[in-house]
Amino acid sequence: MLGSLTGGNVDLNADGVADLTTSKGAVAFSGTALSSSSAAWTAPVTVLLATDANNYDHVTITATGNGLANALQAYNNDGNGLVISNDGLWIGWGSGGSVTDVHHTDPNVVWAILHDQHISGIS
Repeated sequence: MLGSLTGGNVDLNADGVADLTTSKGAVAFSGTALSSSSAAWTAPVTVLLATDANNYDHVTITATGNGLANALQAYNNDGNGLVISNDGLWIGWGSGGSVTDVHHTDPNVVWAILHDQHISGIS
């Protein structure tokens, strides 16, 4: 099974719309904050099957909530981390002015790049 959700609820009144709060111009989800030790942050879920046509590593890749947070932090971090070409067709890993592990921006290929780069929470 790909990507099963665990943990929190952002639709507290079950109307199909995320419940949000605003404070000082910031928007946040309503509800109880999850502990960093909760399953939503620590339980691995499959994000890319070994058999997926866009998985050039041919291994099943899993990610935790922490892995997702680390992936988002790695995105376009001044050219060090995940980078996308100006035309949006290519994605790769930037480090020290060089870009390696470059692949076409096919669905889910980002997980294989993060796996290659040993990002914490992606295995």
